Amino acid sequence: MARTRAYVQPFAATGGGSGVPSGNAAAPPNVQMCTLSGTWTKPTAPTGSAPYTHVRMICVAGGGGGGSGRRGAAGSVRCGGGGGAPGGWSVVTMGVADLGATESVAVGAPGVGGAAVTANDTDGNAGTSGGPSFVGASGSAAWVQAGGGGGGSGGTASSGAGGISTSTSTEGTQAGASASGSGGAGNSGPTGANFMPGAGGAGGGITSGNVESNGGDGARKPGVGLISLAPAGGVAPGGAGGTGTAVQGTSTLWWPGRGGGGGASSNSTAGGSGGAGSLFGGAGGGGGASLNGNNSGAGGDGARGVVVVITT
Repeated sequence: MARTRAYVQPFAATGGGSGVPSGNAAAPPNVQMCTLSGTWTKPTAPTGSAPYTHVRMICVAGGGGGGSGRRGAAGSVRCGGGGGAPGGWSVVTMGVADLGATESVAVGAPGVGGAAVTANDTDGNAGTSGGPSFVGASGSAAWVQAGGGGGGSGGTASSGAGGISTSTSTEGTQAGASASGSGGAGNSGPTGANFMPGAGGAGGGITSGNVESNGGDGARKPGVGLISLAPAGGVAPGGAGGTGTAVQGTSTLWWPGRGGGGGASSNSTAGGSGGAGSLFGGAGGGGGASLNGNNSGAGGDGARGVVVVITT
């Protein structure tokens, strides 16, 4: 696979029997991880080993960026930006013979967070969507594909909608967190099902009574250890949302990323920026609202996707 980092890890056989012809040792799994778009080349088993028979392909798409918060006058509702939606996560197992000698691989680009608002009485800017990841041709002709997460909406005087979830994922769907419509604290990113990456938390708003608030926490995949830690929302006044830390280790390189925390609002300083999502496919948090004369918080960027191909 072009522009990849490859390694081998233990791989448990599934189903009855080894599938290895008598007298031939099983070839070690060929694991190729692509963090940039390129070309996968079908591997050949080492001399003396049984030929490869199956391919498992895992696609994680890019996470959406968070929206920025509204900047407005005292006595008005100013909502934080919505959190981005995470990238989709899809997996398929198929026969080696079904694939060509080479296959195109597309890795989803990260969504970009909405820019901070620099003009008075202005709504926040929306984040952009993450890109899709797939193997083979795009669309319905792909061997496997995962859709990018939608960007969070900018904060207004009544809303800050979370990014729209992708409909292309074998592991379910998950939207980004929406901001409070009354200018209250940002909602936390909901935890997705199975292997879905984390959604971004919403930015904190300011009520018509001029009460500032914290941002919502970013979402994480259920689990233990590093995988279970959720990035915290920013603390008012003006604290930035937490940024997800990528999960490391050879056995977890394609685990889903966490969503960034939402930024806090402020009446006296700039609104807090949303945190960035972590690798792979985590969404960005929404930015916090602000009072006229101070910039609102920018939305956090989403994280790029990844494609992993395991041949056994």
